[in-house]
Amino acid sequence: MGNDNKTKLIPLDTLKPKLIDQLRERRFAESTIHCIEIEIGHLQDYLSANQLYGYSPEIGSAFLKEFSENGEYSEKSYANYLALIRRLDDLYCGRDFTWRHSSKQTTEPEWCSIALSAYLENCIANENVEKSIIRKEVACRQFFIRLAENGCCCMEDISAENIQAATLAEPAESAHCFVREMLSVLASKGLLKADYSTLVPKIHRSIKLPTTYSRDELERVENAPDAETSIGKRDIAIILLSSRLGIRAGDIAGMRFENIDFEGDRLRFVQGKTKNPIELVLLPEIKDALEDYIENGRPGSSSDYVFLSVKNPHRVIDRTLVHYIITRHLDKAGVDYTGKKHGPHSFRSSLATAMVNNGMPYDAARKVLGHENPESIKHYAALDIENLRKCAIDVPEVKGIFADLLSGKERG
Repeated sequence: MGNDNKTKLIPLDTLKPKLIDQLRERRFAESTIHCIEIEIGHLQDYLSANQLYGYSPEIGSAFLKEFSENGEYSEKSYANYLALIRRLDDLYCGRDFTWRHSSKQTTEPEWCSIALSAYLENCIANENVEKSIIRKEVACRQFFIRLAENGCCCMEDISAENIQAATLAEPAESAHCFVREMLSVLASKGLLKADYSTLVPKIHRSIKLPTTYSRDELERVENAPDAETSIGKRDIAIILLSSRLGIRAGDIAGMRFENIDFEGDRLRFVQGKTKNPIELVLLPEIKDALEDYIENGRPGSSSDYVFLSVKNPHRVIDRTLVHYIITRHLDKAGVDYTGKKHGPHSFRSSLATAMVNNGMPYDAARKVLGHENPESIKHYAALDIENLRKCAIDVPEVKGIFADLLSGKERG
């Protein structure tokens, strides 16, 4: 692929810092930024391989086409690269930052843009995480679209009647809490003539129990990769880090050689999610798997990241590939995950449940998983059915009117 003289090319080194600055200004998690930097590195490899000396939207489209035809990455990974290209295209064209690029052509009306921006700025000021802000933006955009469909042409047109109509038209009840919060914020800022938040129903959701897999199922997944191949050696090490130590996908993908102390049998790294340092014991089986991969399976590379892709150019993997690896070997091991989560976090949940149910003190289990909140580990205890049965109270003897009703007697 050659340069098109009619197309202006902007050096990727010019666009990259601008994008990273945008992400940090909007309080994206550093772990997310790290993954995006890896993705930009893959794009740079593509430019170099094709002797391209800058970026344009046409080049971005060609990169996505080649990436989709590669076959090594999951659909979710492709979606991440698509989001990167769209953000680079926005920078290239001088467009404002967009939190989420929707595939739908329908957009919210222009009259609500100030209100939506004010709400999102409030979310940023309250240090909402990136994923929450994206979900809130999507829900509130759709809410404004429904308001317009109900006859609203400006903020002054908003009334109790069309708010209720727009809320009833929303099939996803989980979005209600975001809309309710937005209406409250807009009223406090004087952008609405009244606080309509009380008109949006509150949804009381039950607490979901974490997904877990049995020890037998985990061992089948651990034994699923072919230990004689390079990709199998890599996958075994990744699976063990997830199943035996509960390390998050982003932290596995971002692991560097400096994080591994083979002599002291320790892993030390800063968690991407919490930004807190953690030190874990390098279990013998994980140590053996890492050494086997590094010595016999890892491609030759000067990269200081441990895990690389198998195909040329040997790129640093990302968290979506970690998720794909675990799902692929769940399938290979014949583990049924219908209706269950099936990524690294489910292995983390399984480890947490096993530790608690085997009698490990909550605080010790919490430290292994790197949780800050002392309460965060306790809900895993609810999955220990056998021990919960020991706490069951005997059913009291039935007496009086209730006994008569059960026996079919009629009382005069």
